[in-house]
Amino acid sequence: MYWKQVGVTTILLLMIGVAAWTSSTVNEATADPATGVLVETMQLTRTELASGQLENLVLDEAGALLVTDEGVNGRYHSPTIRAPFGFNAVVPRWRTDGQVELYVRTGSGSAWSDWYDVHAHGDWTLPGAARQVGDMIFVNDQESLTHTHLQFALEFEGQAALHGIEFTFIDSSRGPTTAELLARQPAQPTPDADGYSKPAVIGRNLWCDEPACLDPVSFPYHPVSHLILHHTATSNAHQDWAAIVRAIWGYHTFSLNWGDVGYHYLVDMHGHIYEGRQGGDDVVGVHAGPANTGSMGVAMLGTFSLPTDNPPGMAPPAPMLNAVAELFAWKADQRQIDVFDASHALPNMNWGLPHLMSHREVFGGRGTACPGDQAHTLLPWLRQEVANRIGFENPYIHIDELSSQFNMSSTFWYVPEFGCGNNGHAFYAWSVMDPAQSYHWGEWTLNVPENGRYEIQVHIPYCFTGAAETIGARYTITHAHGSGQVVVNQDALVGQWASLGDFDFTSEQGKLRLTNLTGTDENRGVWFDAIRLRMVSPGIALQSPATGSWHNQLSLDFGWQISNPGAVNQTRWQVATDSGFADLLVDTVWDTAVTHTNHTFDQPYPQLYWRVLLTPDPLTGLTEPVISSVRTFGFDQTPPESAVDGVYALLNGRYILTWGGQDDLSGVASYHIDYRPLDETEWTRWLTATTATAAGFNPPQPDQHYAFRSQAIDRAGNVEPPHSQPDITTEQAILLPHAIMLPIVQK
Repeated sequence: MYWKQVGVTTILLLMIGVAAWTSSTVNEATADPATGVLVETMQLTRTELASGQLENLVLDEAGALLVTDEGVNGRYHSPTIRAPFGFNAVVPRWRTDGQVELYVRTGSGSAWSDWYDVHAHGDWTLPGAARQVGDMIFVNDQESLTHTHLQFALEFEGQAALHGIEFTFIDSSRGPTTAELLARQPAQPTPDADGYSKPAVIGRNLWCDEPACLDPVSFPYHPVSHLILHHTATSNAHQDWAAIVRAIWGYHTFSLNWGDVGYHYLVDMHGHIYEGRQGGDDVVGVHAGPANTGSMGVAMLGTFSLPTDNPPGMAPPAPMLNAVAELFAWKADQRQIDVFDASHALPNMNWGLPHLMSHREVFGGRGTACPGDQAHTLLPWLRQEVANRIGFENPYIHIDELSSQFNMSSTFWYVPEFGCGNNGHAFYAWSVMDPAQSYHWGEWTLNVPENGRYEIQVHIPYCFTGAAETIGARYTITHAHGSGQVVVNQDALVGQWASLGDFDFTSEQGKLRLTNLTGTDENRGVWFDAIRLRMVSPGIALQSPATGSWHNQLSLDFGWQISNPGAVNQTRWQVATDSGFADLLVDTVWDTAVTHTNHTFDQPYPQLYWRVLLTPDPLTGLTEPVISSVRTFGFDQTPPESAVDGVYALLNGRYILTWGGQDDLSGVASYHIDYRPLDETEWTRWLTATTATAAGFNPPQPDQHYAFRSQAIDRAGNVEPPHSQPDITTEQAILLPHAIMLPIVQK
């Protein structure tokens, strides 16, 4: 909460210390709370920079460090900087022109840590930002949880310059450890039988019990279509994972002004998952620039670059990878995300992206190495692992450009950096228009498993090469009836799978050939990456009702898509009470290609299964029926039950309320929370359709007592009747004696 006065801004800090310092000569922080996260930023002035050791550098009037002469490298070594309080983490931020390398070490008294080579943090430096945010450096000291001093050094290459540097000191060491959090964690809710279970998550109300963590924050929402893997680029040696999570939260919230931690979930090396951004995984986070809207960001706590890098990285351990796979599998199952696919579904992106990707893929390898090479190379495994867990069968046959089914000319080929391309690799050449200059060709052998009609798609990766892609890639397809050519505008379809059309193939023939010869352009990228085939004679894609959906009306519309409907002789739609379709409730047959119907059920079944079967036309050569996947749905006409079950009084006059509910079928989706003064009868809506189960309440009139009630809404849309009596009142509040008021800090 902020109060503005004439000439001064007064900040009331409750269990959190946040201030901006413009001098390194500051006193120790006067408050030493038992819990809470301290965050203070120190910006070095020109005078303080001048007291360091300068080699081949000058300090201009604006406070910028500049290399004196062209052709020499400059060096700088700072004086010892005393922090405003004992800190367990520090984050530098700076602005440079040219190549400047930053090194930092921390210590207490005369004992110093090793020098840390600081890199710009790809997750925390937003695109276009004037200043770069560095890695978060954690104190790793056997003798002390915190340090009190810092030094930094700079190396300037060529005509480089530093235009300001600051350090944000953080102390997150006072809160509970991960072991303590696990002991406090309540039993996880029973998952729906239809969907993949959400893994156990340490709630944010446990790892950060400060009001700033619990207060409802209004962030925008957007359905998740993409899953993005990150690493936090923090210490692999520091084992207090809960403290790292709190430090990241404090830095994102107060120093970067993101309002909360940017990631949706954070995972430690033991596989413990921490709830991140308030509002859940459909809330828009801050972790991947324009890809934020529509994506879920999961950050692995640690650094997973190569072991030869500085600082050295490590391979993500098995418990961490298992937890990441569980999170992505749950969300992929819930949102029907094909983790092998790519699309242009993210609303703020100008190119396509894989549905499950690493952070570096958002910008084609530019700007960040996140999540580190040793994590990025695991993406093919992770996609397959997610698919295995949710029982998703990839409908495509993939042929990689590194497989034995790809043959290429023996000329020099370009390979994009940073593991860019489908499954971390691709080839490219520059386009030419003169046949005499065309030396690059690649050919994929299409060994289809059975005779039939197949769609061919080619992958066009989004990788930074410094040039655009060709608009005239010429693909030659050899099929069962001869050959033909399809021209693809690769530039318009980067980051996506481009369809070449449907073709008949036999198991003994089929080729796809591409050269760098175009009729449209020169010196543009021509991509030779993976391709995939899908049998389309015919096919079924179920649409509605969605799997795992719940309904409170017995009349339902069913819809599906049929690819190649002209090849269909008969459509059959079935609904059953069992997954084997032995107990059929509906078995309807049409002698044509039908794609929708309506049915009214005689009772609210809690779980039903439905599918569609197609009988192909004999001319297709197919004799077996085509069977769709199976989807589940259920009916729930019973409203849920809920109650506000806890009220806790803080020393500042505020309250923390908790509530919960139960619905035996579809499950509780959200809550309305009402309040009223104890001596009145009219209720006021406080929270509407919130998914939270705890929040801080600031009483409108501090000298009055208040009553509260909840109203739950389940996933089928049933609404609990309003409670006629209060669930709980502030007269029943439990005092929290550990809530400590800090002194007022003015700036």
